[in-house]
Parts: sequence; C-alpha cells; structure tokens
Amino acid sequence: MGYIATQNLLITVKNIDSKGTKVSALIDSLAKINGLEIQSVNFDILDKTSLQKLARERAFADAKLKAQDYAEFSGLKVGRVVTIGDYV
Repeated sequence: MGYIATQNLLITVKNIDSKGTKVSALIDSLAKINGLEIQSVNFDILDKTSLQKLARERAFADAKLKAQDYAEFSGLKVGRVVTIGDYV
C-alpha cells in the first residue's frame, strides 16, 4: 500500500502585460518541474468594483427598457421600482 501526498498552491501575478509574457514564462517554468501537475490556471481581476458598477448600470438600463416594452405591449405604464436583486 502506497501513499500519495498532494499540496495545492495559489499564485497571484499582478500587473500582467497585454501579451501575457510574464504569466506564460511562469507557467512554462512550472511545467518543467518533474512531478508537478498543473490542474488549472484561472484568471481574475483583483478589483472588480468599477466593472461591477458598470455591469449593474447596464443591467438596470436593460431591465428598464424591457419593462417599458412589456408595459407598452400590455397597454400599461411603467411604475416605480419595487425590488432589485443583485446576485454575484
């Protein structure tokens, strides 16, 4: 009976250049290590605040247009907002 040890590692690379040269070199270097298995590479944005605000703004405008369409189709008018759900 043998044993297997695993270890997970999270590496954060900041200030990635537009061509991804730094990240590519890092992944290439890690791939050369004997016995190291890279299971996944994920990319994320460190501070998403401004992008999330823009997405909410656009989602609200889109929802408002849809509500106006449905109101027009049914011969009604759009009233005040009753609820808003923000699911991230």
